[in-house]
Amino acid sequence: MARLYIRDVPEPVAESLKERAAEACLSLSAYVARELADIAARPTNAETVKRLKSRDRSQGPSTADILDALQGSIHAPHPLYTCDAKLDGGGHHADVQVFPRR
Repeated sequence: MARLYIRDVPEPVAESLKERAAEACLSLSAYVARELADIAARPTNAETVKRLKSRDRSQGPSTADILDALQGSIHAPHPLYTCDAKLDGGGHHADVQVFPRR
């Protein structure tokens, strides 16, 4: 196994990691190794974007369907913001703008 040495870790971060390790009944080293393994197993943002762009979304709901569902789920307007959504002719693209309430 590789060894990693991490310098200049802020004290609050180190204390938080120590507390979490203790709660998990792990040594600090084992806890941090587990967390790093979890991070390394996640796809990068670039990998996620590539995967999402490669998906066939032609059979999914249209933008209009999604906006209708969202509008139906809103029980009260947001106290600070309002929005305006515009669809293209096919209902597949929304230009959503958010404005502060006056």
